[in-house]
Amino acid sequence: MSAAAPTFAAKKFVVEVVSFSSQTDSGEHAQAYFGYEAKLVLPDGSHALASCGWVPGAITCGNIESFHPEKMAPDSKNCVTVPVVRNGQTFPNTFETTCTVKGLGSYYATRTNNDLKISTPSGDLTFHITGSW
Repeated sequence: MSAAAPTFAAKKFVVEVVSFSSQTDSGEHAQAYFGYEAKLVLPDGSHALASCGWVPGAITCGNIESFHPEKMAPDSKNCVTVPVVRNGQTFPNTFETTCTVKGLGSYYATRTNNDLKISTPSGDLTFHITGSW
C-alpha cells in the first residue's frame, strides 16, 4: 500500500525570492505571452523552482516587485535580448527579452498542493512549483 501524497493547506509562511526572471517577445511576429520563473527558498530550506505564464484573459501572475526598490543593488537586474527562433526558424524583426532580478527578499505566501500564491506590492501572484534548482 503506497502512502498518499501530502496535501499542503493554505497556511501563510515566508519564502525568499532568490531570483526572478521574466520573458517577453517583441516585434513583427511576437506572441502575446509572458513567461515568469522564480527561484525560491521555502521555510524548510528547500530550493523550489516556480513558474507561470500570462496569456490574455488569464492574469494570475506577473512580475515580482521589491517591497523596497530603493534598497536594491544597482546591478540587481540584468536583461538579455536575442532573436526569436522557433522550430529552427529565425523570425525577422522579432526578439525575446529575458530579464533576471536577484535579491528581491522575503515575501508572504500560501501553498495549496504545488500552487504557491505570493503576496507582492502589486497584489497576489500565483506560481506553480515545477521542481528544484
